[in-house]
Amino acid sequence: NNTISAITALPAAIPTGKILQTLQMTEGTQASSTSTSFVDTSLTLAITPSATSSKILVFASFTGGNNTSGAGGKYTIERGSTDLSGGNSFNNNNDNCSGYHHNNVMMSYLDSPSTTSATTYTVQMKASSSGSVFMNTNSTLGVLILQEIAA
Repeated sequence: NNTISAITALPAAIPTGKILQTLQMTEGTQASSTSTSFVDTSLTLAITPSATSSKILVFASFTGGNNTSGAGGKYTIERGSTDLSGGNSFNNNNDNCSGYHHNNVMMSYLDSPSTTSATTYTVQMKASSSGSVFMNTNSTLGVLILQEIAA
């Protein structure tokens, strides 16, 4: 039995991930779309993993919204041409609200790209039905962060 101050490391049997690199980009321009299919936004960033076993932790945060009753915005993260939500969405913003609404959208995903080539992650958005979907409303700043984690 050791005191807390005497503990300097976890036992070897407990695996730990090590953050190898962290990249961030920001975007403050408001974007909108009337598409009911996912379209790219300007929140996009590439990372080159150092090993095929590395995992990439993706964080996205921005203000999203819609302008039509019953037509919320939907948001996802794409790696290359692969929708990481499997064709669904990670966030359904204000679905079935009346009038124009906006609020914070936060998404995260732990990905296993299995490559050492440059890999691009892009936030995508679409309207769930009619009307427009928005990103970075009211002069807010969107953020995309990528972290490579050793397996």
